[in-house]
Amino acid sequence: MKMIKNESAFTKTFPLVMIFTSFMFLVLWIVFKELMWGASFALGSFTMLWSMSLLYKSSEKILKSDVETAQKITVKSYFIRFTLYILILTISGFTENLELLAVAAGLLTFKFMLYVSLYLERKGESK
Repeated sequence: MKMIKNESAFTKTFPLVMIFTSFMFLVLWIVFKELMWGASFALGSFTMLWSMSLLYKSSEKILKSDVETAQKITVKSYFIRFTLYILILTISGFTENLELLAVAAGLLTFKFMLYVSLYLERKGESK
């Protein structure tokens, strides 16, 4: 049995999220008959994509750094990502046109699709 390559699953998740986000944008727009439900979901999803891109880039720097520098990069990266989440959720909460629930669901999209990607990769290797 081969080991699952988490890095490949992580990078493969980006296009899956874009496809899933496009699909959910249309579904939410049709179901709620309001463009802002789909747009709010897309805002959360693309925010998470941006955040995961920052995480991926910072992890490369961390692996090439000494321990002290790596710790500083980790804390800085963590702070930036969570500030971004708080900012997006706060803006969507106070903005009349954005749907907070849809933005929050969009923020979970990357993690959901990563689990799906890992599951499909594992299922493919077990055959």
